[in-house]
Amino acid sequence: MRILINWDYHRKDLTQAFFSMAEEIDFVYLYDFERPSLKCSDDLSVVYWNDFKSAYDLLNQVKPDKVVFHDIESFYQVALNIAAKNYGIPTLVVEHGIKVQHSAYAKETVKVQKSKGGYRSKVQSLIFYLRAFRLKNTFSLIPFIAFIYYRYRFGITNGLAKCRFSLRKADMYVNFTETNAAGLIERDGLKEEDLKYIGNPNYDDFFQYCNKNASFERKDFYLLIDAPFVEDSNFSMPVEVKNKFYDKLNAFCKARGSRLKVKLHPKSYSQSYFLRDSNIEYITECSTMEYILKAKGCFLIHISTLSPLAILYSKCIFFDTYPVFNKNITALNVVPVLDFWDFNIENIAFKHLDTNKEQVLKETFFKYTDGKATERLRNILLGGAV
Repeated sequence: MRILINWDYHRKDLTQAFFSMAEEIDFVYLYDFERPSLKCSDDLSVVYWNDFKSAYDLLNQVKPDKVVFHDIESFYQVALNIAAKNYGIPTLVVEHGIKVQHSAYAKETVKVQKSKGGYRSKVQSLIFYLRAFRLKNTFSLIPFIAFIYYRYRFGITNGLAKCRFSLRKADMYVNFTETNAAGLIERDGLKEEDLKYIGNPNYDDFFQYCNKNASFERKDFYLLIDAPFVEDSNFSMPVEVKNKFYDKLNAFCKARGSRLKVKLHPKSYSQSYFLRDSNIEYITECSTMEYILKAKGCFLIHISTLSPLAILYSKCIFFDTYPVFNKNITALNVVPVLDFWDFNIENIAFKHLDTNKEQVLKETFFKYTDGKATERLRNILLGGAV
């Protein structure tokens, strides 16, 4: 089976589930618009949007049995979805991260999500989009044209919610949990029958390891699971603010004779602005699982994929940075919460997760803890049962 997959192949953590299926499925990756100066991997079959005049040109050359998206939101993605539907090729959206409700996210990001890029790139994307339309799609002509207006007028998130139509809807949506799918359901008007729930493939190795090991030896360090607040345009946090936060956490650790280890987000790997101190270790590629299990406690500052795992297996403190993005975790009241912008290190007090809160956490973020989410995803992609 050959699958054209619109996926960020630069992120190994997000792609490992598909890598494990490489012997059974021939994946052709589509993400960047043109070939970068540095190759992603010699093992990947990669194509680029700009190499094709239209979505039909792309499908005719790749000849996929299915198309998998990480989302369907851009003109290019909608065009590919339309072309695949016209060719009778099944399309799927596979979730790739922990999400917040659409309404909250849209309100927060409306100013920064207006279409970016120069005139040429906008014209190219529109041409690619318009070339996807065929006579058989005439019934959807009005929303097809209206989507251009809504997408440019209101940005990605709000534009999608304001202009739902069948041609930009995938045949199936594969998500982690009911809670995680809520934002997508709200934004795209999905029904329960549109969705399959599998748990999070990124957690499989973690659960398989933990289910075999009853106890873990804690080491003399605290772990910060970092977020790209400086690098990500949705946040644009000043460097001095981030470094002040590092400094306060480091002071807490030093007062206890412990080190501070910072697991950087992949977007931050190439940066150099970080506060320098012999007591701080910045970590890039690693087995984050092992650091969580060995840490005396974990500091969390964003609802990332790793946050629920850390709360489940370690004592944690959550620093609320941007409340609208963190409601999924703060509203559960499963972990102590401090204000990122104004907290005293004297108020940092770690607590164990009690049984009731553990169950709430599992129902919200995990769905399954058997380490078989990748197997369920594989069965869906190959056409079998969940």
